[in-house]
Amino acid sequence: MPELSHLWAEGFAWTTVLIVVCAAGALVAFLAAGWGWIDVQRKKRALSRLAIVTGVVRTLQTTFWSDTEGIGKGTTSVAVSFTVGSTDYTCRTLHFFFGNDHVGRQQADWDRPPGTPVGVWYDTANPDISALIVDRPTYARPVVALGLGVFLAVMTAYTDGNVRTARAGQPGRAATMETASAPAALAAGGVVAGRFVLDGATVALTHAAALLHDNAEGNVGRPLTLVLLDRPMPPGTLDGEGEKAVSRLASAGKLRGLMFQIDPSRPWQAALIVLGRPQRAEAGPGSVDIGSKEAPAVSGLMVYADQVQASLGLAAVDAKAMATSFKIFVRAPLVREPPVTVDVEGGAVTVSASWRAAKAYAEAMLAGDVARQERLASAALRSRIAALRDRPATPARIREAGGVMLAQLPRVHRLIERGDRAVLLVDSRAWLTMVKEGGEWKVGD
Repeated sequence: MPELSHLWAEGFAWTTVLIVVCAAGALVAFLAAGWGWIDVQRKKRALSRLAIVTGVVRTLQTTFWSDTEGIGKGTTSVAVSFTVGSTDYTCRTLHFFFGNDHVGRQQADWDRPPGTPVGVWYDTANPDISALIVDRPTYARPVVALGLGVFLAVMTAYTDGNVRTARAGQPGRAATMETASAPAALAAGGVVAGRFVLDGATVALTHAAALLHDNAEGNVGRPLTLVLLDRPMPPGTLDGEGEKAVSRLASAGKLRGLMFQIDPSRPWQAALIVLGRPQRAEAGPGSVDIGSKEAPAVSGLMVYADQVQASLGLAAVDAKAMATSFKIFVRAPLVREPPVTVDVEGGAVTVSASWRAAKAYAEAMLAGDVARQERLASAALRSRIAALRDRPATPARIREAGGVMLAQLPRVHRLIERGDRAVLLVDSRAWLTMVKEGGEWKVGD
């Protein structure tokens, strides 16, 4: 069964406006049909009470705007004054039931100059109900209004259905349907079928995994991460609040593949990260945005309780000097971020062990205390820094980064911990990750 809590609305797109307009139009048409039917019944009851009186034309003029082979469409403007007793009334209706419009052959000329006397039929119980001609009862107007209402209601349902299925990324199938059945259980590596070309060479992708973030931190724009690799997933492949561990492994030449970051509310788009050793040592895996509604890179996205299914396709893209193309169907086992164990704000942040460890690390950076930096850095961060130690500019850059970090730490307004991982949030674009190793909080990646 699809995970409904992770299928977000798109917001007010033009399709939403169309749905509102069609729904409003359908409501108005149904109301008009109902009122038309009531009006016909009211006038039918008035037939036995009709009387005729002489009125004086103020306006009586017919305008035809269409005339094809003698068939005319038009309307007659009517304003005829008449008096019943001592009260003056104005008749504004040509045909008692059909009204002032015309659809038919132009056999009658209703035009009369002002001041011309004409007969006016009126309801003796209510002279406001009047007309120049008493015709047969007709339900044409309410029937037309009813038909229009049905059409607009169908359009509303059809458009709303398309919006819902577009959110799922699969035309004709709604990922939000609670009746949808989840596919059979998956093996650990999932199912990957298709073709992936990297720098002119075909890479066999054999394993897949997916991570769905609950975004409690509020800094995750694309909460679904989908990874396809050419080998089994190493432990902790999808760990990391910003850069995932899989990116570092790819930069080290330990694996190849593709990583997609997707917002399920806009499933046709994705951030693509090509996982392959960069041509320059300092270059990390490149990220590019791919896909559009007209040419989706991700289609058929289905998010279930324990797995994700999608079709992925792209003719060609250049990500950090790596040319790639692919057409792949994937079913990947789905995991979620560990649950939030600590969520504090304000003064509780600055007394936390993770915030104090971050502050001590920043002070060590600013002071150039390498030994203390290494003690307060995670294993992953130590590995990254070690690769840069022999560069002449590294010490100065570390001191500069320490100053920036010290300036940001007082602005940290929230701390979220998920077991042995934590995030110190400055705002939606700036945060610091922490990990607990050996029972102590250390600066992450």
